[in-house]
Amino acid sequence: MHGLKHIVLLFLVGMGMGTSPTGAADREILVGEITPQDLREVPYGGWYREHYEDYEVQTAPVSELPALLEGVDVIIVMGTWCPDSQRQVPPFYKILTAAGVAMSRVDLWAVDMDFAAPDLDVAALGITNTPTFIFSRNGKELNRIVESPVESLEQDMLAILKGAAYRHAKLAAD
Repeated sequence: MHGLKHIVLLFLVGMGMGTSPTGAADREILVGEITPQDLREVPYGGWYREHYEDYEVQTAPVSELPALLEGVDVIIVMGTWCPDSQRQVPPFYKILTAAGVAMSRVDLWAVDMDFAAPDLDVAALGITNTPTFIFSRNGKELNRIVESPVESLEQDMLAILKGAAYRHAKLAAD
């Protein structure tokens, strides 16, 4: 019997049960258009609150954002199952809140592990990684942050919104 307990324990540890930030309780995923409030609910609220509260907003660049974001729409495509989404989406919302940006300009979509969501043409958006933050003005894409920022969320947003040369993290690695 003693040997069986070790096998079960190894199985549970191998499955990540209770040992990882995305343990069994977080296996439930959201799919489709969602809101930040959805991410504050169980089982997502733990990681959402942690990354939101722990993030220190860079106030200097954030002070420039309200004017630069005028007329800009943002589409966020994330996976509630994705560690990068869990790390980047809460701080993004904290930055927008600090900048006083209207959340009505932001559409938040959750995809499943196959990068699919009802009512969202993921292929047409060119989504290859999550999260992806797409900035557009008058229906024309300005640029995007993919998976993680190159410098910081604030600095990357400034570069995109000012029209500076910017290559997102997945392109910068090429």
